[in-house]
Amino acid sequence: MDTGEGVGWPLLALDRRPTLVTQRLTLEPPVATRDMAEFVAAANDPEVVRWLARVPHPYTPRDAAYFFAIVAQAEFVFLMRRRDTGVLVGSMGLKPRGDDTAELGYWLARAQWRLGFATEAARALVDHAFTGLRLAQLTAAVAVENQASLRVLQKVGFVEVGRSTRSVLSLGGDAPHIELALAATTQSGGPSPRPAD
Repeated sequence: MDTGEGVGWPLLALDRRPTLVTQRLTLEPPVATRDMAEFVAAANDPEVVRWLARVPHPYTPRDAAYFFAIVAQAEFVFLMRRRDTGVLVGSMGLKPRGDDTAELGYWLARAQWRLGFATEAARALVDHAFTGLRLAQLTAAVAVENQASLRVLQKVGFVEVGRSTRSVLSLGGDAPHIELALAATTQSGGPSPRPAD
């Protein structure tokens, strides 16, 4: 992984990472002292975490402390907040999958569902991944039953490239997933990833 300047992953310290602004949202690096309580309250919803591979339920302050101290440092994570109220919408980020590839993942607090926030934030993060971070490809995985997230990813250009089984921590077992990909060249009118057979 490239941690310096140039092509690849300039994984900057949290206080040096950019804030992304959309029409209705601010995507900013997480700050434990500011965000912890609201983050735990939103993530401790079984309906929110039921599709998330790496999030346990119940979700405790200890889990959040690990997220802020370890995950947020090692991955390109943002917390989404409404610009009009400042309320936490959820979390969205990029997990490194090599020098020029990352996996996009996210969750939204249940009160923020069906308002178009996931699509709005995903468009901003995809744009930043390809223009700001200069990544070549993004991947994502969605539980087969999670059709709402599948639609979000398809709206921003992801296409299905395969099927897999992934462990889902909150379920305590495996669940079938749809694997998706989006190439940087797709954003500029180039070829898209090969669709699944």
